Amino acid sequence: MHSRVLVMITALVAASACSDRNIRVRTVSEYNETIPIGGIHVQLDDQPWAVTDDAGEVVLEPTEEGTHTVRVFQQTVYDPGVTERRVVSDDVWQFAEVEPGEFVVLVDGSEFDQQPCTLEGTTSGAEGAASVTIRLANSGSGSAMDGAFEIMTEATPDPVAVFGLAVFDAGSPDERFRYGWAAVDIKRSGDTCGASGITLELAPVPATHLHGRIRLPAEYNQQDFGVEVGVQVAEGDQRAFFDLESNYGDGPELTFDTYVPAIGTPFVGGGSKRACTEGRAEFIDDCAPRVALRLDVEDPSQELVIDLPAPRTITAPGSEVAIGTEFLWDAGPTEGTYSLQGQCSYRVEGYRHGINFRGLETTAPQVTLFDAPGLVLEAGMECAMTASFTPDTWTGWLSAQSQTRLVTGAP
Repeated sequence: MHSRVLVMITALVAASACSDRNIRVRTVSEYNETIPIGGIHVQLDDQPWAVTDDAGEVVLEPTEEGTHTVRVFQQTVYDPGVTERRVVSDDVWQFAEVEPGEFVVLVDGSEFDQQPCTLEGTTSGAEGAASVTIRLANSGSGSAMDGAFEIMTEATPDPVAVFGLAVFDAGSPDERFRYGWAAVDIKRSGDTCGASGITLELAPVPATHLHGRIRLPAEYNQQDFGVEVGVQVAEGDQRAFFDLESNYGDGPELTFDTYVPAIGTPFVGGGSKRACTEGRAEFIDDCAPRVALRLDVEDPSQELVIDLPAPRTITAPGSEVAIGTEFLWDAGPTEGTYSLQGQCSYRVEGYRHGINFRGLETTAPQVTLFDAPGLVLEAGMECAMTASFTPDTWTGWLSAQSQTRLVTGAP
């Protein structure tokens, strides 16, 4: 009797330990996260591929503890019954260091898109402001210069934070900003969706001084180099960004010296454009690399000097790309996350096929194009690939990119 009970308890403990390290993947629309997207292929490490159900979910069971690699493949086909007009669009992701628990992936949900919702309201306390900006935690934004705002957004399952910031030109730094927020339910009812009658009360907030420099290596395009300064606000796990000042110029260094409201985490962002040889912009090999960044400022009282790393030089064997092709690039100066992005396109008369490598993440400066059910790199496809690196030491993100141009096997 006791041995049977012991066996049952041992089995329950083992099952609980396994469930604790499972990964529940949810695939939802990138346009409206309340809409689940089923039928998406998902792979955990080197296990067989699985498919999300109608609720956009699948539970993956790791065989080992720790973090894992999750790959995702989505194929969208428009088939009017005429081969010459068929359109195939593939999206490919790879995520590194995924931890047990729920993991949400934003996928293409354009065919499930619904009529957007309208958020309407007014502000108080912003009279005489040079600008009034409204931000939603789900990325919607608008302005309220006349005291009223109207923003197009999507329905949300839970209340969403609405943030308002007024900026004044005159007065001392502590008189330049007024801020407020509110939690709003944005629901859909039949063919209508939205919320109205919201009032954001904006109250004075103190200011924080930010100053520093961003230095850009010579490998990048130093024309139209820009820097942006702003602040990230948060209420619980809902966040929004306010960009407050921009400075663009030429040369290897740009400075910033400004004030931001002390309502969250200040940040410095910016970067350079990708410059291409005149008349040959269609060839990526003729384009200088670009860089983009956003760095959270932990100590605004200190001058911030940002030295951007050199771009990663991306290489692949030969000039052709196929399933199994390994891409290599320079290692970063510190530990961090690498990512390969790119697009492959093929068109014959009206037939079109595109593959979007949304981001193949790794923790090493190399990645292999993996196989997935239904993923085909057709002969004659042209591919433009980009490598990027983000250091682990950054509280924010950095994308130091380079590009290469490849084609698949001859048609």
